[in-house]
This record gives sequence, C-alpha cells and structure tokens, in this order.
Amino acid sequence: MKTEQTLPTEKITPNSEQLAVLKNNFPQCFDKQGKFLVSKLQEILQADGVDVSRESYSLNWLGKSYARVLANEPIRTMLSEDIEHNQQEQNKNSHNLLIQGDNLEVLKHLKGAYSEKIKMIYIDPPYNTGSDGFVYQDDRSFTPEQFAALAGVDLEEAKRVLDFTQSNANSHSAWLTFIYPRLYIAKQLLKDDGVIFISIDENEQSQLKFLCDEIFGESNFIECITWNKRIPKNDKGIGNIHEYILVYTKNSTEKKEFIMPKHGLDDIYEYIDKLKRDNIDIKESEKQLKKFYKKQSYDRGITLYNNLDDVRHEVA
Repeated sequence: MKTEQTLPTEKITPNSEQLAVLKNNFPQCFDKQGKFLVSKLQEILQADGVDVSRESYSLNWLGKSYARVLANEPIRTMLSEDIEHNQQEQNKNSHNLLIQGDNLEVLKHLKGAYSEKIKMIYIDPPYNTGSDGFVYQDDRSFTPEQFAALAGVDLEEAKRVLDFTQSNANSHSAWLTFIYPRLYIAKQLLKDDGVIFISIDENEQSQLKFLCDEIFGESNFIECITWNKRIPKNDKGIGNIHEYILVYTKNSTEKKEFIMPKHGLDDIYEYIDKLKRDNIDIKESEKQLKKFYKKQSYDRGITLYNNLDDVRHEVA
C-alpha cells in the first residue's frame, strides 16, 4: 500500500461523520450557516414522546480527541496491486482480497466498498500485556495549530496530546487511542443485523467494555464470553487462566438471534396445550406438570417453572 497525502474537500473534525448523519436525517435542525440547532432536536424528541435521561457518564482519556480525529480523517493512501502475486496460476481466479498495510488505513479503504455490508467481524487486537510489544506509534504530522483547529481544543492541550502520541507509550490511554478509530470504522462496516466479536484479556477488558458501550451502544451488548486459555499447573494462588470475547450487535433487535431455547421447552408447551384442551383446572394441571417433569430428564432450570398462569394457562 502506497502512502500518499490527500487533501480533504471539506473541514474534518472529530464529529464530521456524526454531523453528516444528523444533517441527512434531521436537516431541519441546522440553519443556513450549517450551525446545529439543539432546540429543534429537543422539539422533535418531545413531540415523539422520547424519554430523555439527564444522568450519564463517559470514558475519557488523554488522546481521545486525537483518536476521534483519526476516525474521521480521510484516506491518506492508495492501494497498489501486487501484479506478480496475482499472475501466479493458483491466484488468477481467486476472489479473495488481502491488503497489507496500516490496519486503520485498510479499514478506511474497505469502508468505501463494504460500508454496512459485513455480517460478522472478528478482531484480535493487541492485548497490551506489557510484554506483547504494543506501543502506540503514529506517522501523522499535525502541527499543534492544525490539531487544535481539527480537534476543537486549545493550543496547550493540542501540544500535550501530540507529545503523548509521539512518546511510544503503552498505557491504557495509548491503547484506547489506538483501538478507538478502528472499532469506530468497524461499526460502519457492519450490516444492520451485523455482529462483532472482540478478543481481549484482563489487561484491557474493562476499558474495552466501556469503549464499546460508547461506540456500539450499551443496549447492543450481547455478552462477555469467558473461556479457559490454559489448564493451570502448579499455580500459586489464583491462576490466570481466562480470556474474554466481547460480543456486540449493530442493532439491538438482533439480540433475539442469540437466545437459545432450553432443551425440552417445546415438549412442555405441547403438554400444557393438551391439559388446556382437556379442560384440566389450574391446580390439577400443576400437579400433572410436576409428574411430567419427573418422567423426563430436563435441566433443573426448566423444572423450577411449575406454576401455571391463571389467565393464559402458560408456564410461569
């Protein structure tokens, strides 16, 4: 991948794409100078009866303003075909795509062709263990004045952030600055029913959860899967044997796809329907249901539900 500095056609800010979404969906909330009218949006929310919470919290770190600029910055590179590789006989008819280069730039290239078209993404970022070699590195060359204007921060803060990005740090702030724009663009690649899986260990798991809640939305969190990465052998004290996979959907309506019905539930509902058809009263039906459980080998999590609803005559 060849690096080539490009000039944006319009001013890029940490919120360029978010503002574009608002302008596209709520043009009435902007005046003719392009200034956002908060009161107009509040009128829309009130008219639709949307519940607005005044309680919130956020994740902040040194470098967040820089990460947001990177997420909105235009592509700085061009893709170059590996002609020799593609002309090899085994590759001539391949439909696979392999791009080598800075992964943030690669994601931005993919966004051009695959925006909102990806069903599933799995990423395995650096864990920032302290011994995995992760340090934040960046070859961008903003001046303090340029960055202050882009990020909407004062000159002193701009200098502090730029010094931080050039310090080869491996702190939590450095890791968050690295991962934020990559996850932000990954979300843009997902289809409405898309899902993302992110591997991590205990070093950045809590920071990653907060960040994903901000990017994907807390309501779109599915689960934090815990798995054993090794079998403990002669560990002194509590053994470090776990890693994690955070799962988020693009749209919370897709959560139902991750709900697995318990084994035997269909049989139980069928039996209850039979009791209803036979006009068995509630108390007697509950007795019959308990007897039915004893004959089966259902998980205890199901057999605990042995009371029937008086109205719907359903298991409750």
